[in-house]
Amino acid sequence: MTAIVFLNGMPGSGKSTFGKKLSRSLSFDFIDLDDFITQQTSMSPFDWISRYGESRFREVESEQLNALIGKKKVVIACGGGTPCFNNNVEIMLKTGLGVYLEMSPKALYSRLSQKNGFESRPLLNQKGESRLIQLEEVLAEREVFYHKMHLHLDGLHPDIQKVVNAINTN
Repeated sequence: MTAIVFLNGMPGSGKSTFGKKLSRSLSFDFIDLDDFITQQTSMSPFDWISRYGESRFREVESEQLNALIGKKKVVIACGGGTPCFNNNVEIMLKTGLGVYLEMSPKALYSRLSQKNGFESRPLLNQKGESRLIQLEEVLAEREVFYHKMHLHLDGLHPDIQKVVNAINTN
């Protein structure tokens, strides 16, 4: 049985919301990696990126991801860029079940716009129409990593049973 489930996808794809539901269904713990980073370092990802830049944040993110590898029975909602840096995708694929919550740029734009979700994400800080273009560009860059995940789910309607089945077959 897989001990760790890594949820991946763009900001707004529902990793935290689905992760909480999935963890309850599996009787696993739930960890949002961004929240874990904030707890461990007393700085949010937004603050890390604003003060020290994305490269330093990605180092901290990888350190904190590696600190969670020994956990058992846990669902981890990763940051949108987590699998794209420092061999994180390989670590996830070797140590757990990688899940990609797939959504179109338009669906992400709609979801992020409704929740003021752009303001808390310094890497998606364009204004107006250019936000959709930026989402399309960032998704195109990250998809090569997301597509490596073991399991792909529709982010609008993720199926918990597919994850349960994947866990039980490992």
